[in-house]
Amino acid sequence: MRKPRIGIMLRPTMNLVDESSLAMEEAYRCAILNSNGIPVAITPIQDVYYYQTKLSEIPKMTLEEKEMLRSELDLLDGILLPGGNKMCEQDFYALEYAIEKDIPILGICLGMQIMSCYHDKIFVEPNDEKGLDHRMIDKDYVHLVTIKKDSLLYQIIGKEELMVNSLHRYHAIENKHYQVVAYSFDGLIEALEYPKCSFHLGLQWHPERLVRIDAKEKKIFDMFIKAAIQYQKRKKTTN
Repeated sequence: MRKPRIGIMLRPTMNLVDESSLAMEEAYRCAILNSNGIPVAITPIQDVYYYQTKLSEIPKMTLEEKEMLRSELDLLDGILLPGGNKMCEQDFYALEYAIEKDIPILGICLGMQIMSCYHDKIFVEPNDEKGLDHRMIDKDYVHLVTIKKDSLLYQIIGKEELMVNSLHRYHAIENKHYQVVAYSFDGLIEALEYPKCSFHLGLQWHPERLVRIDAKEKKIFDMFIKAAIQYQKRKKTTN
């Protein structure tokens, strides 16, 4: 059996000559490779320059565009929604499709915030400047996360507390469809799970930046790839 293909949603950015571009951070790609997955770019299919266009001005996806995106997602065994600065309709459609098909999905930073506002459209909020500074970027570890024992995340980590890094200007809001399974000590949501799916996990911190120095963080990607292998086997038996 081949290694599982993990789709990573490309994020809008600007290149060195101020041109609208789409990019994948190396840390995500390497984290998937180091856990024996094959990273594959999920390419947005709308004829839009995403970085330069306001979200309110991006047209809704057509039925044809949704079919094109489904054809991309059907080639995958897992989906990674990475961090970034702009969420788009394609993120929500990929999330919806993952729920429908029980495709393993890992959301990180913005990816988890997308999960938190998926069903109810309760959008993320700016971090409270009176609390912990979650925007710190110059340290491998910034704060503790407390993990609920009755969660997939606890099964992966095997501990109720975990030191993590932090790099986000906004935070997720509670959503009745998702279970909150981890908090920072100042009360911000640090992990979400969708209980009806076999592997559907959102994390506010960036484990991809820690996998080379922290075995517990690498376990997250190892278990993600393991779930993708199981999904690959299920697809094979049903086709």
